[in-house]
Amino acid sequence: MASPRLETFCCPNRDAATEFVVSFQPQLFAALGLGSAALSLLFAVLQMLPKRKGYRRLGLYPLPRPASSSRILFIISLCDVLGCAGIIVRSSVWLGLPDVVDRVSSANGTDVWPEVFCVGSAMWIQLFFSASFWWTFCYAVDVFLVVKTSAGIR
Repeated sequence: MASPRLETFCCPNRDAATEFVVSFQPQLFAALGLGSAALSLLFAVLQMLPKRKGYRRLGLYPLPRPASSSRILFIISLCDVLGCAGIIVRSSVWLGLPDVVDRVSSANGTDVWPEVFCVGSAMWIQLFFSASFWWTFCYAVDVFLVVKTSAGIR
């Protein structure tokens, strides 16, 4: 997700630079994408698991509402899980059906499903990683306000 341009690998309007990257070791690219997304998915799921609360589990005290920062972190992790799932599906299809990217062309209008899959998966991935970025921004603002308030600054 370093560049939105990477998502256009399977779109029909390729330029020469994109065509070079697509044709240069596509299995390696898909395998690296699959491996890194699986690792990121694992850590995002670990982030979402409930945390231990110690004596509060005994039921002696009511559980407080989670802080806004906890909810924001959960949403960030959920966006990361959904974005990584999109990369895993796309990379798996690219590894399992290596000709799916080759069947996408603006000249061949008969087979639209590879193009629909590529554009749909690109939109899915871009949506959830963009949402993760903006929720991270909201988390930073929330932390700034909490620190500012706890320091006594208005």
